[in-house]
Amino acid sequence: PDASVGPGASIEAGVSVGAGCVIHGGARLYSGTRIGARVVVQANTVLGAVGQSYERDDDGEFLLMPHFAGIRIGDDARIGANSTIVRGTLQDTEIGAASVLGNHVNVGHNVIIGQRSHIGAGSIVCGSSRLGDDCWLSPGVIIKSVALGNNVMVGTGAVVTKAVADDKFVTGFPAREAVKINDYNLRKGR
Repeated sequence: PDASVGPGASIEAGVSVGAGCVIHGGARLYSGTRIGARVVVQANTVLGAVGQSYERDDDGEFLLMPHFAGIRIGDDARIGANSTIVRGTLQDTEIGAASVLGNHVNVGHNVIIGQRSHIGAGSIVCGSSRLGDDCWLSPGVIIKSVALGNNVMVGTGAVVTKAVADDKFVTGFPAREAVKINDYNLRKGR
């Protein structure tokens, strides 16, 4: 009830859209996509497509791993324009309640993003990555199939190749722990 679907949006059979959602024009929602209440999906976003889960056979040819699962998006989430969230292979890809994804974000298969997390524009969260609650990814970040704890902040353009514990700030290529401004000021007595 009360959902709004813009012109040219495509919603396949087997999609669930919660109350009060806004699906902007040109969005594509594939079967197996389940969206909570009051979610906003911006224009031309693709939810539930098959990802790049390829293996090579004995002859070196690419074989696509089947994607049997779907995606789940929690209540009050915001998904930016031209973003893609890939369906899971054996388990659902999940976006937590009240999380925000910027424009041109790519979320791979089997990713789990916690609640109230922010994924900056142009970021890539590679398949099977795990992000805790209250994470903040600045624009252009790449998370390479690792786990981030709760309340992790990642600086602009960082490439995260190793797991990050709770309450850390990482930046760089490859990403390393950095001092938050507040921590620095506390140590200097400011």
